Amino acid sequence: MKKTVALILVLIIASLSAACSPLNRMAGVSGDLVSSEPKGEKQELTILYKPWMEADIVPQIIKPYAKQFEERFGVKVNFVAPSGLDDDSDKAFAAMMYAKEGPELIYYDRKFFLFEQLTGQGALVNLKGKAANIDKMYNSLQKDEMYYVPVGIHYSAIVLNKEKLDEIGVKEIPLDWTSKDYCDIWLRWISKSPRFFTRYEYWETAEMHIWDLDCYDRGNNRARINTPEMKKAIRDLRNEIFSGEYKLDKNYTYENFYNAFRESQSEEAQRDSEIIRSEEYKRDCLNREYEGRSRTNLLRASEIYNSMLKGSVVLPKEADRAAKLKSFGFAVNKNGKNLELAYEFINGILSDEIQMAMISADELYNISYFYPVNRDIEKDIKNLEIETEVDSKAIEVRDYALEQLKSGKLVLDAYYYGDGRESVYEGVRRFIIEAVFADKPYSDEQLTQLLQKIENDINLWLNE
Repeated sequence: MKKTVALILVLIIASLSAACSPLNRMAGVSGDLVSSEPKGEKQELTILYKPWMEADIVPQIIKPYAKQFEERFGVKVNFVAPSGLDDDSDKAFAAMMYAKEGPELIYYDRKFFLFEQLTGQGALVNLKGKAANIDKMYNSLQKDEMYYVPVGIHYSAIVLNKEKLDEIGVKEIPLDWTSKDYCDIWLRWISKSPRFFTRYEYWETAEMHIWDLDCYDRGNNRARINTPEMKKAIRDLRNEIFSGEYKLDKNYTYENFYNAFRESQSEEAQRDSEIIRSEEYKRDCLNREYEGRSRTNLLRASEIYNSMLKGSVVLPKEADRAAKLKSFGFAVNKNGKNLELAYEFINGILSDEIQMAMISADELYNISYFYPVNRDIEKDIKNLEIETEVDSKAIEVRDYALEQLKSGKLVLDAYYYGDGRESVYEGVRRFIIEAVFADKPYSDEQLTQLLQKIENDINLWLNE
């Protein structure tokens, strides 16, 4: 897939001229529109985006602001999304990017299609100094070379079931807890009585067994999976799952488990989802992280408080694990027609007024679940929380998360996947299902063959 995308870009660059567009449409990022277009003819700003998860979430987050932008400056804002199957959509996206006088803005929302390639090939504008309000962003989000500007951020909390914690005698968990603390709590929880075992429990237990293994050679960007330590981890994981501490269907074979956790359209996967949606599962599960439409944002005290009211303990990512900031925002295409208009659009959406709308839940914007990147309004946000009587414990948790943000301990998602470590571990979790749920335990030789195949496949992917 990576080679296909790269080839597409090379062919397009060779066949299209990437000329700079006229910049006489606006007099800088000032708010005063100066146009050389004939009167009555509107300038246009085009936003290119790539829908994902079969959902078009742009209208909810960006289009209301775009409407206001249109009215203020007398311009037309267009939203363009490539259509068709994946390969056709990818080609269309790349073609639009490299066309002369192409779309000015690229909208990203937690998925960064072609971002690394476009940055490396010089197709994006370094936005540092292009919009004054970028300087209002939290320092940890700013870079000397900013090819992506986040507009809203989300730090997903770990949300644990307080009733289950009380049941196993866990009264207080420090905010600087570690992965060992979580593992100890998990083992105490499953030892109390048999628990449901869904795809979520599999991902959790697999991560606990393999995360601390040395599976990735960062210097050479290579996976190291076929090791005695990995073999032991697989055996230990299998033993835990089949120990009797989880509620497993006794009639399930390897094929059933595989379908439940890897084939989302299978009957087994649908049954797994039904269990997850059941009230019994919700009452009994330890980790409530996945409940609801969106995970609790640790940067929003109101969301933390709402989770607490539902009987949850809300915690940051374990201190010894990398924590990711999800985001939505924009990049600017060097080949865009009206670049100054694009800078103005970004500058406006980073303003105090528009950023504050994320927190005040103004119906005009409906930008729920995200937190502003503008640090200048932090005091106003805290005053609003006092007015709405948010619980002091929720504010304490939020303040801890804010300090993590300010100190640079949270990695922005646009740059998070540059590190192949997580990709390696994610691949291992998926592919060892064959051995973990085999109808008979794998021999050492079988594990060697499987792990070598996984290692080869992941290394091939890493170095494409």
